[in-house]
Amino acid sequence: MTQGLDDGASEFASPAIQDSRRLTGPNRFADEPGAVIDVEFAPADLARSAEFVAAWRDEAVALAERLGWTVQPAWRLSPVGVSCFVRAPVDTLMSATELNERAWARGEARVRGATASLGTPVDVANAIGVMADRERLPHLADLVAHARTRGVTVLIDQDSLSLGTGATTVTWSLATLPSVADVAWPQLDRIPVALVTGSNGKTTTVRMLAAILREAVGSVAVSSTTGVYVDGALVGGGDYSGPAGARLALRDARARAAVLETARGGLLRRGLAMFEADVAVVTNVAADHFGDYGIHDLEALAEVKLVVARAVRSTGTLVLNADDDTLRALGPGTGARVVWFGLDPAQVNVRVATLATHDVLASQSLAAAAEAAVMPPADGQLWRSAEAWTVVGDVVVRRSAAGDEPLMPVANLGSAMRGAARHNVANALAAAAAASALGVPLSIVRSVLARFGETGADNPGRLEHHRVRGVDVVLDYAHNAAAVAALLEATARIPARRRAIVIGTAGDRTDEALRALARAAWMTTPVDLVVAKELPGYARGRDAGEMAMVLASELSAAGALASQVLRAPDEPSAVEAVMAWSEPGDLVLLTVHQDRDAVLAQLGVGTAR
Repeated sequence: MTQGLDDGASEFASPAIQDSRRLTGPNRFADEPGAVIDVEFAPADLARSAEFVAAWRDEAVALAERLGWTVQPAWRLSPVGVSCFVRAPVDTLMSATELNERAWARGEARVRGATASLGTPVDVANAIGVMADRERLPHLADLVAHARTRGVTVLIDQDSLSLGTGATTVTWSLATLPSVADVAWPQLDRIPVALVTGSNGKTTTVRMLAAILREAVGSVAVSSTTGVYVDGALVGGGDYSGPAGARLALRDARARAAVLETARGGLLRRGLAMFEADVAVVTNVAADHFGDYGIHDLEALAEVKLVVARAVRSTGTLVLNADDDTLRALGPGTGARVVWFGLDPAQVNVRVATLATHDVLASQSLAAAAEAAVMPPADGQLWRSAEAWTVVGDVVVRRSAAGDEPLMPVANLGSAMRGAARHNVANALAAAAAASALGVPLSIVRSVLARFGETGADNPGRLEHHRVRGVDVVLDYAHNAAAVAALLEATARIPARRRAIVIGTAGDRTDEALRALARAAWMTTPVDLVVAKELPGYARGRDAGEMAMVLASELSAAGALASQVLRAPDEPSAVEAVMAWSEPGDLVLLTVHQDRDAVLAQLGVGTAR
């Protein structure tokens, strides 16, 4: 791939292309596949960003026209650079990345007035055309297009294509694809599919929804950060919260429904694995992972999370958190049918005030609906929702035009610690809203949510409570400030003589994110000890000891005494240190990020799946 300018272009620096990649499904820029480059400007060039982007766009369109392509350029500016996208057929994505990089190099040369030759447009286009001819696969584009017109799920990976989901899935090698006429289309069917994304609560919401669906339909395929499961059995271990996990789950012949955890990283690196889903959930958007792939603020991060809305069928539902300011601002612009959930009934009330709008939109064409959606009702709000889920007087209710329908008391939610775990109440609202949108009877939703969380096997690694030598130990995956604050608030009612918490996160977080994590650990509720741990396997460019040092420094600035802060070089050392400090009657909160089973073994506790 062309990463910069020719060697003769010594008058200026090469374009700082940080990443160039294929997006194989719906993505931040479009409903269709394409290629994107993330470019970082030198500080002196930031003021000229519009010039660089305009030049790139012109060059991309000019090269595409010579190839007979329609690339529909799109871009997103960030405080330090720009991400530039070109649309492309699914079987010419590598060639599209070459076109994108060449267009950037030529555009930058033009803006800077460089004299070095980058080849004539004809020569460059011809070279990309040769590459595209070699890359193109017979029948692939036609199969994808025909499948989408028929509403048949299509899944593509590096080696194969499959049509249909669950028991009707048929898979071919990319080297032996059939023609459209050779496919038995009437035999292909699809299972209900739910996507779940967000900064916090994804895995718990996935597990809750999967448990509800398992009660309703039987075998459910789940992809998540801990693996791919079918009917509760592990079929692929590791972090499968990206497209690979989605494909593995959807292709399993036993699956009668699928719940797919959809993480930010996969959305940015490759886009969605499929083009259509029945329900998509966004749990929340919190400050995390800033600096990756051109994402530097909450609005940009929310835009990435809301990629799942692009996959929601015209008859499907987008479930959004009404307590999240950013989602409230951006959610209505997705054009999807939205069902809101939230702990604050006042926020949900606003949403339901205009619920009749959706009924009007549903009878119109998609184009007319999109146009109508941007016209605010009399109260100035854009919300349109036929249903919402909230808590009124400590009772979970489904709210609609007919009024509030009680589901169950918050105290009866098995995962909510009698209501103290407010974040799990929110997760239960999200799962209930998604299940209702999929047509699950409320009686099943109620019974499953009442017992979910009663055993460690329901939600391993999330508010997982054990008693170890007289010490209350809670394991949780909390990895950012919002999650740590939620963990501390949820466990504040557990009686304890003293309290300790272990904190840490991956090295790709900014220093400010680390400082926020430390402040949340120290200032949310009183604690007696904080252990700042390193995660060597997740250092991601940071020096050994650097993460713990930043955390410890901020804890000191927040008022912690030197005796109240320990630093540990890794997770096992952190567990050893905090358990050596603890005595019967204490509460220890272990944020576990690398190996839950190893931590449980270290504690002398059996594992539960």
